[in-house]
Amino acid sequence: MRIDTYYPFLDSLLSGIDERFSQETTKITDAFNNLMYLKITPEEMKILSEKFEFDVGQLQAEMVLLKEDNSTPPQNEVTTHSNCTRELANEWLKWLTEFN
Repeated sequence: MRIDTYYPFLDSLLSGIDERFSQETTKITDAFNNLMYLKITPEEMKILSEKFEFDVGQLQAEMVLLKEDNSTPPQNEVTTHSNCTRELANEWLKWLTEFN
């Protein structure tokens, strides 16, 4: 039972955990989280641009515009004091829908 069932199951479980929480995945997740708060570093921009194939210069220009707009979600007092990324993502989606 141990050789035929337990060890293969344990190997599969550990492989899944390694894949899900790889260093690259963690960096991408952190970069995206910081992007939502408009506090992303140049290194994180590079990580996202390589993964999602976009121009870093365009992202920087968009961030400048978003930081100047007082209606964007990170300017919202509730979001700033909240640590809930899901809530912030929902606020961004509502903002993008409202302001097209």
